[in-house]
Amino acid sequence: MNENEKKYNSDLPRPASYKSNNNTVNNADYRKNCGNSLPPLHKKVTELKTNDALDNIRNTVSSNIPTNKLNSNSDNEETQYINYNPYGDTAEINYGNEKYNSEYQPHSVNHFKKQHDNNESRQHNKHYEAPRQSPVPDNNNKKSKKQNIRPEKAEPVSSEPKKKKKRKKKGIISKIITSLISVVVVIFIIYSVIIYALINKINYVESNIVSYSGLINEKHVRNILLIGTDGRSESERGRSDTMILLSINSKTDKIFLTSFMRDSYVDIEGHGWNKLNAAYSFGGAELLIDTIQRNFNIEVTDYVSVNFNAFAAVVDAVNGIEIEISDKEAEAINKILHDEVNALMGDAIDSDYLKGGGKIKLNGKQALSYSRIRYVGNADFERTERQRNVLTKITEKVKSFNPAKITKIIKSAAPEMTTNMTTFELYTLALRAPFILPYDMEQLRVPADKTYKNGEYKVGAVLELDFEKNIEIIEKEIYDN
Repeated sequence: MNENEKKYNSDLPRPASYKSNNNTVNNADYRKNCGNSLPPLHKKVTELKTNDALDNIRNTVSSNIPTNKLNSNSDNEETQYINYNPYGDTAEINYGNEKYNSEYQPHSVNHFKKQHDNNESRQHNKHYEAPRQSPVPDNNNKKSKKQNIRPEKAEPVSSEPKKKKKRKKKGIISKIITSLISVVVVIFIIYSVIIYALINKINYVESNIVSYSGLINEKHVRNILLIGTDGRSESERGRSDTMILLSINSKTDKIFLTSFMRDSYVDIEGHGWNKLNAAYSFGGAELLIDTIQRNFNIEVTDYVSVNFNAFAAVVDAVNGIEIEISDKEAEAINKILHDEVNALMGDAIDSDYLKGGGKIKLNGKQALSYSRIRYVGNADFERTERQRNVLTKITEKVKSFNPAKITKIIKSAAPEMTTNMTTFELYTLALRAPFILPYDMEQLRVPADKTYKNGEYKVGAVLELDFEKNIEIIEKEIYDN
């Protein structure tokens, strides 16, 4: 044995023999046969002396191998073997299906102990792909097996692939979200451009409507007066056949349609007491709004005026509305179609007649005629109810917020509409439409039941109102006060 072998033998105590391929081989004979090119020894942990086993492994295995894995009490023989090269600088230890490979200095045991002590708390797992050697169980060493420390299961090495999978999933999700946002932005831009262009087709009229102090006014309520006229064109003012206050309450998420009866007896500035619809005839939308503010104590500054053509166009734009009508109402619709509406629309005088009552889908002309019925039922009271029903049905048809449907409505009706709201105000209102349309819709009528009495004056038959009670109802219902 040369000096180099002596040095290694002095630093690395080993048993006199070890087992390999079911044969007991003497270390001295092994070195003699193999010379200086010794392959890694396959040493069984339990073959080491009991007192020296763990110390020897700790002295020969680097801190890269968790020392808490060295368990002399393990019954799993696969975990009880250490391979090392006494003339090299590497060692390998097997724990079940996992292998640990590390470096060590055989001639410097003390240095190796210090290095291990400094790094004892660190645990690094490395997967070693060397071919696995099948150990030969030794039945003569059962006592030493019981003294082995049971190894803990090493941390799995497959965390990196899982992280990569998670990163891929996150990447796919982020791409989907980005794509959806891009689609929404594109739709919003297209919708905005189309709406803005169509809004410009609405006839704008500058107004000078004055609001009085003490009027009911809340920031969360937006009032717009809808005026339906019997004018046949945009240039013809006509009479205010319909007066409905559209109130949007963003606090209660409700939309109120409040009909003002045309025969309500009110005080009109500069004209004395008269029917409410006379205000529009005297001074247009401005005087009508002024009259409503004075008599009902609510602030209204905006209006939209719609004539016959616009009303019919809106209904056709939503592909008609379905309404339950009586046989008498069907007869009245046919009469109005015959007397004025068909001629106004340039159609044959007997076109679009109804055969009878029932649940019927009405087109634009039929819905317009239905809204103008006065002499069926409770006269003007039921007429205003029919008008509110038509508006409610139209709103229900566009509640799903179909941009194409909304643009079609505006495109059809815009040229026949007049308003004092600016283009920017109408544009912002159109942008709010998707959020407003889902609101619950409720109906009111002024005068309310038991708040009026019939009267007769030189202007004709009128409704004398209890203004205080009606104002109280409006404030309670619309403003939630």
